[in-house]
Amino acid sequence: MLLFLVMTMAGAAQAIKPPASRIGISAGMGVNYLTQRDLVDMINGGYSPAKRVDEFHAAVDFFGSVVVPLSADWALRAEYAYLLNTYNITALLGPGEFTTVLHMPSLIVEYILVDEELYDVSGGLGGGYHVGVLNLKYSTIDDSYTANGAGMVMMLNGNTALGEDLFVHLAVSARWEFLGELRNANDRSPGKGAGGDPVKLGSFGVGARIGVSYYF
Repeated sequence: MLLFLVMTMAGAAQAIKPPASRIGISAGMGVNYLTQRDLVDMINGGYSPAKRVDEFHAAVDFFGSVVVPLSADWALRAEYAYLLNTYNITALLGPGEFTTVLHMPSLIVEYILVDEELYDVSGGLGGGYHVGVLNLKYSTIDDSYTANGAGMVMMLNGNTALGEDLFVHLAVSARWEFLGELRNANDRSPGKGAGGDPVKLGSFGVGARIGVSYYF
């Protein structure tokens, strides 16, 4: 009888696949520390705030992703991330608000570093075609400007088990956004960036995330 129980438990343990060998979905939010240098130069140079805007700024992102194993060592992650960043200023003509939203769909190739029953760790590199929007409110100005271009992300993902299929998702990342000139519906720029050229919405940032993952 004891031998039967041991064999049954061993068979059940073998039936539980490590997480990275299964299709998974993840969702959550993160905090980013980023620089949108052109935009900051525009605010400091063209809107004369009472206090200069710092080059690096905290922003929040929300994400959802699907990861599909390609082999024992490789996986492909399809991700959509929504990043929100706001600069608030006080200037001669009153308060101003500069809010940027980045829509960042990406495909990320991941290498599986660890894949155990209770946790997994992977490193990935990828990117996509991203779109950014600047909503600008200052004095009599209330307008939206759009930019688009390539984006690249490098990340380290980890998952630790809450149950057989449900995991806590943790990640750290670095992002480079190569978005072009901001233009409104009339093809006008909101101002000048670095070097006196029309302002672009490029950025660099590092971030940390927390969320949940479910593996099928």
